[in-house]
Amino acid sequence: MANAGKNRFANERMTFRLASLAQQAIEVNDDIFVEKVGLPIRALRVLRFIGDNPGTTFVDIAEVTAIERSQASRIIQSLLSKELIKRQNSPIDARRFQLYITDKGEETRAIGRIVSDGLEEILLEPLSPTALAAFDRALAQLSQWLRSDEYLEKLTQYRKNLSA
Repeated sequence: MANAGKNRFANERMTFRLASLAQQAIEVNDDIFVEKVGLPIRALRVLRFIGDNPGTTFVDIAEVTAIERSQASRIIQSLLSKELIKRQNSPIDARRFQLYITDKGEETRAIGRIVSDGLEEILLEPLSPTALAAFDRALAQLSQWLRSDEYLEKLTQYRKNLSA
């Protein structure tokens, strides 16, 4: 079964292959996170984001973590019920809640880091140190490019050309 789809995506677009790779990694590792950390991967991702960005809001989480809004809402409710995060009204706008990680959440996050490090090491094992460094640089470069004004300008121009 491990080789069942060995080259099934060979002719697919790079973005599809990246998304598929990420999804496959999540699917095969999620049970390990639930067993060892008590949270699925996406919930741990939200917990990490809140820990890195104290006072963040639901809107920030939904945008940055690439988790669909209804799923993000369920994750936040779960983290609140497990007392891994807490929410406070924003001092600027009482209708908005800001989210903060709790001490219990920090402990869970630390366990998640250990599990993540081990699983990522296994995932990346086929890559040489040189290939891994190049892959990491390429991902960083693409991430920066996607957030650039130049990229957005090129998309706008491309869209106009398609309409012409």
